[in-house]
Amino acid sequence: MRRRGLLALILLAPACYTSPSGQPADGSTGDGPTGWAAYARRRGLTIANAAAVALPAGFILGFAVDDLDGSPQIAWRMTDGSYRSLPRAVDDLISADDRVWFRLAAPIPAYEDSTGEYYLYDQPDPGTPPTPDEPGTVFDFHDDFKSGALGADWEAEPMATFSLSNGDLVLGTPSAGVRSLAAWGPGTAVDFVLEATSSARTMPTFWGGFQRNGDFVNDLPWIRWSASMPDMIAPDVNLTPAATCTPGAGRPLDGFPHLYTIGRHLDRVNFLRDGMLVATCLLGAEDLSALQLRLHNASAGSIRIEMARVRAIVDPYPTVTLGPPEPRP
Repeated sequence: MRRRGLLALILLAPACYTSPSGQPADGSTGDGPTGWAAYARRRGLTIANAAAVALPAGFILGFAVDDLDGSPQIAWRMTDGSYRSLPRAVDDLISADDRVWFRLAAPIPAYEDSTGEYYLYDQPDPGTPPTPDEPGTVFDFHDDFKSGALGADWEAEPMATFSLSNGDLVLGTPSAGVRSLAAWGPGTAVDFVLEATSSARTMPTFWGGFQRNGDFVNDLPWIRWSASMPDMIAPDVNLTPAATCTPGAGRPLDGFPHLYTIGRHLDRVNFLRDGMLVATCLLGAEDLSALQLRLHNASAGSIRIEMARVRAIVDPYPTVTLGPPEPRP
């Protein structure tokens, strides 16, 4: 995982929203030199909600940045002009653009945009400590496997050959699997970062995603990324009635970690890798089933899971657009 210098991020609430109460993040006030002294430039954020429902306060949003210089801070502008820090999480990936995640502090109505948020960067003072990453607070379910032990939110398959090594969950051979104790229905997405060893890529039998709840039986229903052919991983849906995936093509396996995403809606499922849409699967009927998060390996070699999480989504998912750079006012 890459780590670079310091950068900070501030989100300024539009005046039409009711900002939540709280203490300022750093005691600063206003948009002038006092409030902006630590940052040289900013870019406006436009959050577009094209869904027929409002985005509630606490909804999880993310936006991509080309090259993230360190661990950013997110804050929300209060009605008195001060700032309150918000929990945020950062995807610092090798295979995709970095992405910053946060929870909305105020709702955005259906079919409306928010244009009062700002991304602040170019921090002159390198001695300012970064705000700690808080993915466990941002996401509904999250595990980066850095605790050294499998968390209480998981159950391991009996006799599973797994370990936690260097901050990763390692699923070994001849068979290893874990499942979440919680289960989720449509309107949720699962993300996980997976890297396969050379032996696992050559003779693969592994998968990750949503699967039947309550046990380790490898049976339908499932909605997952699966690898069963050499050097290839592909969308894999097994529901009744059957789903139709377009285009449904797989992606090559290599020696790098990739971010795999499955977004469940009532009538379809979207598969993404590294933030790019790979396939949309149209369901034969609306699927309301609650499915657990399942990660399993039965390959000739091990696979490593750097992170797994679950978050709420809406249809269509909101877009967050960065505007042009602006100097500090």
